[in-house]
Amino acid sequence: MRWSILTTAFFLSACGGGGDTPSGENKGSGSPTTTPVTLTVTGDRVVDAGDSVGLAAIASDGSALAQVTWTISGADQPLAPHSQAIGFTAQDAGVITWQLDALSAQGKALSTSGEIAVSQGPAPSAVARLTHEAVELGKVSLRVDTLPDKTVDSITWQQTSGPEVDLKYSQGHSIHNDVFFQAPAVTRDTLLAFDAEVSYDDGTSGIDTVWVVVNDTPVDSDAFFPGSDLYPTSLIHAYNPQSPWKQALEECIYTATIARSCEFARLPLLGQQTDTPSTSDIMDRVLVSHDWMGEAFEQFLNSSQAGPDIINLLRATTAVVISYDIRPSFYWSATGAIYLDASNIWLTSAQRDTLNTEPDYRSGFDDELAYRTSWRYVKDGEYYYPQPGLSRANRATRSEQQLEASLTWLLYHELAHANDVFPATRWATLRGSDSPLRYANNHAMISDTLARDYPLISDRLLALAQVSYGGAQSTQTQRDYTAQDIATWFEQDNAVSMYGFYTYREDFATLFERFMMLYRMNAEADVGIFTEETIKNGELLITWAQRNRVNEPFIQPRAAFVVDQVLPAINAGQIQTQMSAPVMLPALASWRDTVAVSTSKEHVKNQTLKGLRVTGEPAFERWLPLPDEKN
Repeated sequence: MRWSILTTAFFLSACGGGGDTPSGENKGSGSPTTTPVTLTVTGDRVVDAGDSVGLAAIASDGSALAQVTWTISGADQPLAPHSQAIGFTAQDAGVITWQLDALSAQGKALSTSGEIAVSQGPAPSAVARLTHEAVELGKVSLRVDTLPDKTVDSITWQQTSGPEVDLKYSQGHSIHNDVFFQAPAVTRDTLLAFDAEVSYDDGTSGIDTVWVVVNDTPVDSDAFFPGSDLYPTSLIHAYNPQSPWKQALEECIYTATIARSCEFARLPLLGQQTDTPSTSDIMDRVLVSHDWMGEAFEQFLNSSQAGPDIINLLRATTAVVISYDIRPSFYWSATGAIYLDASNIWLTSAQRDTLNTEPDYRSGFDDELAYRTSWRYVKDGEYYYPQPGLSRANRATRSEQQLEASLTWLLYHELAHANDVFPATRWATLRGSDSPLRYANNHAMISDTLARDYPLISDRLLALAQVSYGGAQSTQTQRDYTAQDIATWFEQDNAVSMYGFYTYREDFATLFERFMMLYRMNAEADVGIFTEETIKNGELLITWAQRNRVNEPFIQPRAAFVVDQVLPAINAGQIQTQMSAPVMLPALASWRDTVAVSTSKEHVKNQTLKGLRVTGEPAFERWLPLPDEKN
């Protein structure tokens, strides 16, 4: 259980080690009969320009802080100003001043402040990111950036304080820029500290420290999310603090204690309230961990070519959740909400720093198979998604057009799921005593009709999808299948993606996504099959690949059925006659060098992208089992 602090003081420690240095004085007052609780601020007090600054606040007795607000002068404002721990980059030499204001549960105002000296020295040899707040048992990722003009010999991570955690690293990498772990279970707010030491081949080295505050957060092990090994961040909040749905959103959608689906009387679908929602109506249903996520999403809705479609499709949801700890994205009918991985919505390197980078939980599921598959979107002879040239190490930024490309396909996909469960024809029939989960457990979905009337054929591919996406153990027979075997079965079947074989729901959503991206965004989808060897050696030579498979004549009826059910105002059959025709990409050609294969009469110059390594399908979404209704 979480408690609030009573009084404040603060302590600082130098970056990279050294003893804590007390400074300042208490500005709160404790009860005369009890020992005052002090506020300890641990973090950097002297850094070089270009370094990452970290500050972390904890009450001396581990009790919770309420209404936390950090104010920074002399540097960019932190992107999590209401968190107990903040991280940001010290761009220029000078002095950074900070102030921390908080409120105890007893209503006592707490305030403390300090300074950080920023010197103009050589570029830091190691920059550890990002000091932040996490919840107990939540997933945490940290990163250290290195000098781009030097060759790294090794990177060593060491935990220097707090309950010991099990550090993990990305598989297949000998240089560990990123580290991942699960936060410990705690009975009080607890500070963890980690040193990242970088050694270069010229004999030089650097070290930097990063901190994580682990909150003592209420967790119900039988609740929806912990039951699926998800521990939602305590930073989640309604983007619009004046939203009429604020309390329902914050209690019904994304916490570690939700064990019951909230009834529509408390939190209805957007479509139950209005047929013509505005952007403001949408934003009243948005939960975020960081406000920049809501700002970017709102800008997308207002400016994207797909914005009107997305607003209409969102009528089938109760809420939109965008959070740093969601990885990958998913729709869940237990709550009626979509949950978006914020890696699809960042614009700046500072925004990207706030995100969890833990690899997709399905990584390695198909390691024993002799083939790999991949997909991409191309437009105007160039990669549309995934996008090259966005190196974390180079502190890359992203344009609004790139954000649109990254987010649009995902929203079409996830919102197809929502409209599969709650099509527009049913909104008026939903009762206030119903809940999303209860309704989903007792009513057929549109994808059930798709599976009955337009079924997939290959039992082999259906079984292999359970290996690649569900983690089922492969059999020896499956391990003996060649890439050419897979290509033959896939070409003769009715799916537009290998992911469509995972469940009927994914078949449905992927058909809709591919159709809408081609129709609305003129982005053409490629699907490719490769041998394991060509993936491992980086050649990416095509065994079989096709562009615009969604417009194959034998797939057109399936796609038209799905689109007619989800967006009936679109005349899918007529649109299909005007869409780009499918085209085969040349076998044994490089996947990278076939980006500019033209499917229209317009001339598109040939282009290669040697810098982009595609070693598997981009992360799609998390699958959560639908729980039984409780109570």
